[in-house]
Parts: sequence; structure tokens; C-alpha cells
Amino acid sequence: SGFDSLNYCIRCDLYQDGKPDFSVMARKFDLLLDITFERNATFNVDSILTSEFISSVASASASRSVSIEVFKGTCDSNPTCNVNTNDCFSGVNEVVVGDTLDLCIMASDADVKVGGLESATAEAGDNYQSILIAKSGTDGEVGTPNFVTRSIVNESGELTLSTLLLPAYFDALAGSGIERVITVSGVVLLEYVLELDSGS
Repeated sequence: SGFDSLNYCIRCDLYQDGKPDFSVMARKFDLLLDITFERNATFNVDSILTSEFISSVASASASRSVSIEVFKGTCDSNPTCNVNTNDCFSGVNEVVVGDTLDLCIMASDADVKVGGLESATAEAGDNYQSILIAKSGTDGEVGTPNFVTRSIVNESGELTLSTLLLPAYFDALAGSGIERVITVSGVVLLEYVLELDSGS
């Protein structure tokens, strides 16, 4: 998570009717805005402090949720099959030993970019799990991929996760009555993008 503070000085004047240039009363306010932001899909404004020469306190809070979308294919190939809403790996699209599994991970909101993966795993049934991206010792840091996995973020803030489908996945799913499904999951690190109007 991140934290930042902004300080503002606000002055309010009371003017006499008919004399817009003559202030009959003025008050000043010092406004301190504390903002904390999470890097894994939540955003919080946890307190707003105000002071009128002698400080008085007010507070407010807000939260934000960000949806993550995953597509089949690399991000630079403009993938169209959303694996969250479509069956992208059935029939002729079933994966085989030695395939490279490419997934494009992106945020649904235009002002949020993917900064990397903190961790990711792939599981084959209940019998086999591979750590694709190993978590570092610190929360919020990009993890380390294994020797058959790559994690690449493009300029648009979209992340391509590519991993080689080893025989171990398919060995774990061999036999009757076993659903032949590989599950990939992980923690995405988010970056919030603030675009400022340059004015004209």
C-alpha cells in the first residue's frame, strides 16, 4: 500500500451587498488530505482533517474495487477470448504437453494499470501445484518467475503471463474420473494513473 498527504489553505470572505470589493469578514481553513492507496485492487481515502486556525477534526472514508480481466493469448496480440466469461480452452483449443500457456491480465478501469504479479500458481487437480511466480519477502513487490515462466508488462499496463505446460501437469490428471483442468491463480499488483489537465 502507499500513503501521501496534501496540504491546502482555503480563505472564505463575506462581502457587503453593493460593495463586492469590501470584505467584512474572513476565515481561513488549513485542509490536510491524507490518502492511502492499496496496490492490489482497492483504494481508500481514510481521513480528511480540517483546521480553522485552531484545529478541528473531520473524517471521511471511501473504497474502490477494481476488476481484473484475463484473456487467452499475449497482450500484444490483441486477444479477444475472455477466460472469465468464455470457454477458451475447449475442443480444438485444449492444451497439450509442451504448449506455452499465454494469458493477458489487465484492469477493467482505464485509470488503473497492472504493475506486475506478486505471486502466481498453477494447479492440476488435487495432485500437483507449480509456483509460477514466487512471492518475495515483502508485500507489494513483484515476485520471481520460475525457469519456464515469463511475466512481461507492456506500455499500456497490461501483463502477459507465459508458462510452459510441463508433463507433470498431465501426469497429475491421468486416470479415469479426474477432471482434466489446470487452474492458474495469483495476486496482481496495481498502479493508479492520474492524468492532469495541462490547461490551455
